[in-house]
This record gives sequence, structure tokens and C-alpha cells, in this order.
Amino acid sequence: MVICSASDHLLAVCCGTNYSLLSQASQSFTLLAKGTTDELSSSFREKKSQHQDNVSCCAVSSHYCIFCFSTVNKVLYIMRISQGSLSLLSMIDLDKKAVSLIVTSNSEILVGVKAGLIYRVSISNEETVSEDKSKYCPYVSHYKTNSRLTGIAGTISVLTDCCISLDQSLLAFSDRDMKVKVCKYPDSFEMCAILMGHRDAVCSCCFLDNSSRILSSSLDGTLKLWDVPSKKVASTLDFRESELNSKCYPIHILRIDQHQFIVSTRNRNAVYLINLSEQEMTISDHVMIEHQISNLCLSGNNVIVSSKNGMTPLLMFSILEGRLQSGESLNERFSLGSDFFCDCDKIQYDIDTISPNPYNVKGGEDTNEDLSDEDPPLKASRGDEVAATA
Repeated sequence: MVICSASDHLLAVCCGTNYSLLSQASQSFTLLAKGTTDELSSSFREKKSQHQDNVSCCAVSSHYCIFCFSTVNKVLYIMRISQGSLSLLSMIDLDKKAVSLIVTSNSEILVGVKAGLIYRVSISNEETVSEDKSKYCPYVSHYKTNSRLTGIAGTISVLTDCCISLDQSLLAFSDRDMKVKVCKYPDSFEMCAILMGHRDAVCSCCFLDNSSRILSSSLDGTLKLWDVPSKKVASTLDFRESELNSKCYPIHILRIDQHQFIVSTRNRNAVYLINLSEQEMTISDHVMIEHQISNLCLSGNNVIVSSKNGMTPLLMFSILEGRLQSGESLNERFSLGSDFFCDCDKIQYDIDTISPNPYNVKGGEDTNEDLSDEDPPLKASRGDEVAATA
């Protein structure tokens, strides 16, 4: 499984224990730094587990020169980007696995963990961690005491995603209890809305603008647009009732602008370009992907899709006149080496184990419907040759 995150001209790509940071200029990529979590862990501490410390989520901010990622062994690594290289700022032990990371405008990192909590980590401008100066602190359970871990919000259910509005005045987070909760930020104790309307676990959420509209995807097969002030659903797109496929359901959401966004689906592994006009969502285009999609990110004017395809795990699509153009493989252009993506199709994360509840279906539907992830791969739509099938 490959995950990636982009910010302006920077692109972070992680696979298994490997991480890398690349710069992008036009259509070319330059490798700035790469490494492994095993190297970081062995340099500054005793290994927490005998299992591979695979990266579970990551975030990068070119404006604040921060690259951070969390691992399945519940360690958060924070690194400073300086003159094209990476230096370790902090290593923080988490109580549970992180499912979401956000770098905010006020030099803070928001960490959403599976247990239902969202933490705030303050980033210091002090010197970076060095091997002779890093000492374990049993009270705060991290190595750099200038990185502060503070709980700011949470839910009693399993947290699946969190996001922040464009003006960074609101924080939203979704859970398995079919809810999206919205609170103020940074004053997160003030709850603004609890959005209820999905009939199964909510997979992800995303602000479309400053604070008034939120998108949410769910295992009930629907994508909902919420009006936050009124706490009501403004529009619903039901993938299971569409002519495309009755079994697919949306997972990831990627905002392009306030009128356009990308959605990936499970079971029918596809990327959809969706337009929003007068509160009505319509599918503009879609392209099939050979393997299960693990992540989406926006790099410049291109959409990068990562999947569990061991041969071509990264595809780049451009958006032109309301269509998704080409599906170029990025493996060779990244120059990361043949071992970087080794066994990416075998790595499993929490999102892979989430399956729809067959009892949370609308009246009249067949409750014995097979909703597993074992459907055979479908061919590219519109006759397009997707690079993943090469």
C-alpha cells in the first residue's frame, strides 16, 4: 500500500517502512530525501515492536517546511525540511494508531488516532534531535520535550478521518457511528454541528470551502454534501443506485476547488471526477483502476492515485475540460529504486478491514448482497488504457 501527500511543489511518498520527499517542477520530479522508519528508530531508541514499522499516514507542508508521518507501531515522526534535506525534530509515542495528519497554519500538527481522539502537537523552532541529546522522557512519552501532545477533540467511536476548513476556523471529524462532528478551531471545546444522515460508517470528510459546506463518504454507498450552518444534507449522490455499479461505495475525497472534487470507490476500484452546480452533484468522468485504491493527493494541477498494484502503484491524471486525462505511471520518474515499492500490494491498514454493515440497508434491498472486496478487476472505462494494466 502506497500513501502520498502533496503541498505546492512538494510530494511525499511512503510505502511500507520507506518514506521519501520529492520536489516537483512542471512535470518533472526530483528526489530530495528518502529513508526508512527502521533507520530512524534504530538511531534514537529501542525498537518498540518486532513487526515492521510501516507508515500509516503522512502530511507535508511546503509553506511551513514540515514533513510528518505516523507508523503502525504508533510512533509520530516530525521532520523539518531545510535546503532540500530532512532533519528529525521529534518522535512521539501515540496511544493508538494515527489515521489522519494535518499541518495547520499556526505551526501545529493535528493527529487523529483510531481510538477517537484528536491531538494537537506544537512544533518548536529549536534544534533538531541528535543521537547524543535525545533522551527518553517517561512522563510525556516522547523524545523532544518542546513537542507538546494535547487532546483537543474526540468521539466515543472509532475515528476514521478529520479535516480542517480552508480558513482553519473549523475542525471536522468522522467516525464509524455514522456521524460527522464539527467544532471550532482552535477553540475545539465549542461544538458547532453533529451531522447525522448516513446509514453506515463514515469513511472520510472534506471541507469544500471556508466553513459552510462539508462532503462525507460512507459505506452506505452515498456521498453527502452538508450545509454546516443548517446542519442539513444539501445533496446526496448514491453510488449503489447509479447505473455504474450497485456494489461500489465511496472511500476517499479530494477537493480540487469549491465546484469540483475527486472521489475514489471500493469494490469497483475507480476514480470519479464530480462537479457541483447549485447544490447538485453530477459525475463528470471516471476511470477504472486495476487494483484497490489506497490514497489520493493533488500535486499541482494533477491528481496522483496510489493503489496496491505492485507493478505500477502510482498513477498521475490531469484534468482537462471536465475529463480525466491519461494515467501515467510515476515509478520510473521518481527514481526511488526498485525496492521502494516492494510488496506494497501485501500491506494492510485499518481502512482495508472496514466493510459495510449488511443490515444498514434501505428497505427493499437484498440484505444478502455480496459487499466484499473480492470482485474481479474491471477494465478501464471509455476504452481508456490505464497505465496500471500495462
